[in-house]
Amino acid sequence: MLPALPNVLVCSHNSDITLRSSDGVLFRFFKKNLEVHSAAFAGAEGFALLAEDVVDLAETSDVLDILLQFMSTQRPPSLRSLPFSVMNPLAEAVEKYEVVHAMDACETRMK
Repeated sequence: MLPALPNVLVCSHNSDITLRSSDGVLFRFFKKNLEVHSAAFAGAEGFALLAEDVVDLAETSDVLDILLQFMSTQRPPSLRSLPFSVMNPLAEAVEKYEVVHAMDACETRMK
């Protein structure tokens, strides 16, 4: 089990990767979920990281939180009430990481 980390937004006791948003929030997640739900992370299983290593991402915690919800085993989040200031960078992140399950929802919301 990973040690407790400050500023962790998404945390699971059996996660195997820690992602850090551009605003410093940590997300403990699963390599397998990244690999399955994102073409850009298709080789996530190959990350040679120690449990305490952190992967820095360019997205803010607001965007990363929603993005990871699309890659989780849960109902996808609703994008209806998202302000444009979050929706636009989310749509860019969905394209960047090739999160296919979120593409239609983002396209519909951006119209």
